[in-house]
Amino acid sequence: MRSMRYAAAALAVLVSAPAAAQTLPDARQVLDRYVEAVGGRAAVERPQSRHAVYELEVGGMTMKMEIRAARPNRTVVTMSTPIGDMVSG
Repeated sequence: MRSMRYAAAALAVLVSAPAAAQTLPDARQVLDRYVEAVGGRAAVERPQSRHAVYELEVGGMTMKMEIRAARPNRTVVTMSTPIGDMVSG
């Protein structure tokens, strides 16, 4: 019983104590650490294209969306719906 009171008191102190002020790193430092963690700038720049496929259900209709993107700025989006296909890019 005594240990329960100590645990409750410790919890009360932790909850009521204000959080110590922390200084967060700026965004550039966070991004630099991320780039370093994934293998450096060369590793980040290596992918030349992306391909993603999504399936969406909207208003009882199921649609398939396919996105193809390539460097430097080429993108094609294809949406297949029960009433036809739409292509943009």
